[in-house]
Amino acid sequence: MKLGWALDHHVPDSVERQLVAAADRDRLDSIWTMENHHLRDGVTTAAVTLERTHNVRVVMGTLSPFFRHPVEIGLTLANLVRMYPGRCGLNIGQGMPETLERLGISVAHPVQRLRETIQIIQLLFKGERFAFEGEHFHIEKHRLSGDLLELPPIFIGAMGPRLISLAGEIADGVNLPLASSPEYIAESVNRFLEGARAAGRDRSRLTVASEVLVQVGDDGDDLAGVRRLLGFHFSSKYFEKVAAPAGIKLDHPAIKEAFLSRSPEELRKVLPDEVVHTFAAVGTAPQILARLRKYWDCGLDLIILYTAGTGEERLRTMHELVGAAKKEGVGAAGA
Repeated sequence: MKLGWALDHHVPDSVERQLVAAADRDRLDSIWTMENHHLRDGVTTAAVTLERTHNVRVVMGTLSPFFRHPVEIGLTLANLVRMYPGRCGLNIGQGMPETLERLGISVAHPVQRLRETIQIIQLLFKGERFAFEGEHFHIEKHRLSGDLLELPPIFIGAMGPRLISLAGEIADGVNLPLASSPEYIAESVNRFLEGARAAGRDRSRLTVASEVLVQVGDDGDDLAGVRRLLGFHFSSKYFEKVAAPAGIKLDHPAIKEAFLSRSPEELRKVLPDEVVHTFAAVGTAPQILARLRKYWDCGLDLIILYTAGTGEERLRTMHELVGAAKKEGVGAAGA
């Protein structure tokens, strides 16, 4: 049972550095960066995080082939592998359709586009001259110069069944979305394994990961940070498929309205405590670990902790939760 940590950009830089240092010091399995098209990119963040750390793998993402060409993604990954051998990974995905569409980018046919992206990156890392003719990408002649490099793990960040199945078929793992419930995780693990079995792949060499929203606190502590993150995600109609398996009916338009109002009281009305405890892990560190075991029991190999709240609350969560996990022999792996 392994623990990673999601590098969330919604904290001050000084707090981010402290959280990165804590994840590295405690030798968590990995740090996962993210691409946020109105805040920070996933590439420079991954590079800076690799430079700041020594003991953990840094998974660069979530990079979208709708936003970046596969050759650019592959070259970026290769440069990081040259500079930080053995400590890199890549997480690719469709990206949030609503955000990309606001940028004028169509997100049609994500399955084939992601399939071709992984194929192109794999060809690049072979170091040989190649041509590629796909439905979405056409490359006449190209090769990756320099020493032959080992291809690091490639994950697909996915929430829909077809992309989850694709990850089982061709990727080294899948990264399931934040605000997942154990019920959604169980369904997704089955879809991932179906894809892997159809391709004749060895399950022991694959990784099923999911981000889980966590906040350590006592009874009566303010969960406004958790609710705001849940509100951000459940404002999107695309998260309907993530919420549905838990059997809780969410009013996504009302959640979006409450989220945009920036009113904690309005968010509490549409996201009561029952919802928070269904789609996040909150409470004391032992209570959170007990909750996380329900996720692991669904077939996860890696839980990526996504801390919530103020900078002080996030640091407390990291300190107390990782400390409790160590006592139980959970979480640490190192690169």
